[in-house]
Amino acid sequence: LAQTFQNMAPGGYKTAADFAPQLRGIQKEQQAIHAQISELEQKNRQYAVAARNLQTCATYGGLQTEYLQKNAVAKRLLFAKHKDALQAYQKAAEQLQSMGIHQTVEPEKVRNLIKATEQQIYQLQEHLAALREQESKVLAQQHTVQEIQDREDEHHENTF
Repeated sequence: LAQTFQNMAPGGYKTAADFAPQLRGIQKEQQAIHAQISELEQKNRQYAVAARNLQTCATYGGLQTEYLQKNAVAKRLLFAKHKDALQAYQKAAEQLQSMGIHQTVEPEKVRNLIKATEQQIYQLQEHLAALREQESKVLAQQHTVQEIQDREDEHHENTF
C-alpha cells in the first residue's frame, strides 16, 4: 500500500483511471518490442537459409567447376556419379542468386551474424520481461487504488 501511494505522488495520480496512460505506454512499448523480435527472427531465418546455401556451394563448388570443364560425355558420367551433389549445388546457387547474395561470402560470417541477431533478440526479450513486470506492478497498484475508491464510494453512500 505504501509503495502504491509513493508511486502515485510523483505521477500526480489521484484515481485508478490515472494509471491508464502509463499502462497504455507500457503496452505500446511491449507491442513495439514484439514487432522488433518478429522482424529479427525473420531475418535470422533468412540468414540461416543463406548460411546453408553458402556452405553447400563451398562444399560442392569444386565439383561444379570440374563438371563445367568436362566435355558432354564426361559431364554425363560425372553427373551420374555425383547427381545429388551437383543438384544440391545448383539449387543452393539459385537460391543465393535470388536472395542477392554472392557465393564468395563466407558462411562463417553469416553464422556470426545469426549469433549477433540472437543476442539482440535475447536482450529484447529481457527488456520485454522487465516491461511485463512493470505492467504487473502498475496493474496491482491500480487495483489497490480502485479498491480504496470503491470502499470510499461505499462509505459515502452509506453515510447519506
